[in-house]
Amino acid sequence: GGQILTGVPPANWFIAKRGRAVSYAMTGGGLGTASWVVISSLLVTTIGWRTAWLMNAALIAGTLVPLYGVLMRRRPEDIGLHPDGAATAPVTSVGGAHAGHGDEVNFTLRQSMRTSALWLITAAFMLHTFATNGILFSRVPYWTELGVSPRIIGVAVASDPFVVMLFTLVFGYLAERYPLRLITASGGVWRALSMLPMLWPGSAAVFAHNITWG
Repeated sequence: GGQILTGVPPANWFIAKRGRAVSYAMTGGGLGTASWVVISSLLVTTIGWRTAWLMNAALIAGTLVPLYGVLMRRRPEDIGLHPDGAATAPVTSVGGAHAGHGDEVNFTLRQSMRTSALWLITAAFMLHTFATNGILFSRVPYWTELGVSPRIIGVAVASDPFVVMLFTLVFGYLAERYPLRLITASGGVWRALSMLPMLWPGSAAVFAHNITWG
């Protein structure tokens, strides 16, 4: 839900500058993660992880959902505007036909389901999620068993979202100049490379993993 609510609206509002618009929106997630890692750690050590988990849920339900409901405008056409603040609507082609610079190519749901690209992307992200979630759940206990101090682990994990914020902005600008499939694939390459520091001993490896992962 968070990815959809954060990424889709700016993608609807911008075409020519979509890469940087989406990247600006996504940096907020990194900032929230970085700050909340510290707060959650404090809550877990003082009131326990169960209560901390409930407080996280209450915070999301009590602030994020109402704010989206009140403030979010799904697309500019809903309030009589056009993407990129243009005076006229962009030229839109359907079903993968060629569109010029600044124009939009749209697929209907039925058309997209008949493309191999949709299913390959879906399968790739499914496998990516299985692999990365397993690492996210097990890496802190793994480092703890290796004798790395919880303080070092906490600081290293908190460095991850700051790297995410920086490179989200970088990739946002690159996405307006290079094919998106190459930008997306490069993220998977960096994620794979971040596995190498997991094989190294010492605190430096924990930072190397989180920075490369981010």
